[in-house]
Amino acid sequence: MHECETALALSPGDFTYRSCAWGLLQLGKTDRAMDFVRLDNGSEWATFITPQILLAAGRISDARDSVRALPASPRYHRDLLEACLQPRPSSELSRIAHETETALLEEADPERRFNQAAILAFCGQNEVALRLLKTAVAHNYCGYSALQSDPLLTKLHGTSGFEQLLSAASECQKKFLASQN
Repeated sequence: MHECETALALSPGDFTYRSCAWGLLQLGKTDRAMDFVRLDNGSEWATFITPQILLAAGRISDARDSVRALPASPRYHRDLLEACLQPRPSSELSRIAHETETALLEEADPERRFNQAAILAFCGQNEVALRLLKTAVAHNYCGYSALQSDPLLTKLHGTSGFEQLLSAASECQKKFLASQN
């Protein structure tokens, strides 16, 4: 995050630094994350990340409102957020959670799995969230710090399998750091 802050200080307003919002979100620094989102305000990307940041900030009503602006494209999993934030039968949320898992497992990007797993955890879909997080870590999205600090993942802390996931993320990070030397 230090590099993000330095880059922004050197080139204020450069929208290409918007993705720094993900790291800040995972650290629970939601206000600062929104500052980086505002660099690309009005874009489809900003519309996509905003509900997740609002959820992490505990601003459920605002998150519910922001979901309405999400494109209906399956890539954004709008249906998952709607099922989670609107009164719906739990069976519908479970069905959508499993459909989301299936779609994400077909994607190569472990970061997307990690980020959507955080939403699933927030929505109480712990088993699906843990499975997706495990695959993200197995595909080298280590996320060790995020697992500990992301506000959307707090419901997973202390659940069966979380300590094992945390340990795997730590090992993933150690392997990455060792490869840098």
